[in-house]
Amino acid sequence: MPVVVLPGAPPILGFNPRVLSAAIGAAASDSFASPEALWHSLDRVLDAVTRAAEQLRDADLDVRVPNRDRTLRELIHDVFYKAIFWAGCAPAAGVEKDEAQQKADAAQYPDAKSLVRYAQVVRSLLRIGFAPEAGADYRSVIETPEGRMTVGDAVAWLASHTAHHLRQIYRLMSGAGVQPADPLDAAALPGVSLPDSLW
Repeated sequence: MPVVVLPGAPPILGFNPRVLSAAIGAAASDSFASPEALWHSLDRVLDAVTRAAEQLRDADLDVRVPNRDRTLRELIHDVFYKAIFWAGCAPAAGVEKDEAQQKADAAQYPDAKSLVRYAQVVRSLLRIGFAPEAGADYRSVIETPEGRMTVGDAVAWLASHTAHHLRQIYRLMSGAGVQPADPLDAAALPGVSLPDSLW
């Protein structure tokens, strides 16, 4: 993950625009998109990942990711595991991540159907925690693995993280001979920013 080290200050882990802006004395702006638009972006990307998982054969889940020790199963699981972690619905939310435990959790979903069911449960929980119509206050500040940020910034971060993984999932699917049905162009969604590099 990216780390920023400034003289006389603790390291800043990950990409947290609000914390980085404060560290260099610049004003951080609120998310440009409305809460409704940000939530819609996140939910659409989560839906696209779920639909992609529905297309996969069980054997496809064991396809390896090229840049690290991870399978397609673990990549898809990471999207929902990380989202629920950030939403405060996991016991250790906002405190620390345990990659070994995350791998063990992903192994509990041996086939595509069980992974899709997990995705659907997580999306339901996220609606409770992050949907504006459920009462989420996008200006309130929460603790996340990337530091303190507003709910709006957290949803934008999750939407971007999920969209980046969606692009990777689409590439791995194509490599396995499965063409994504009705693929989502997540880069066009409000609040989503994507790195240039796929991996």
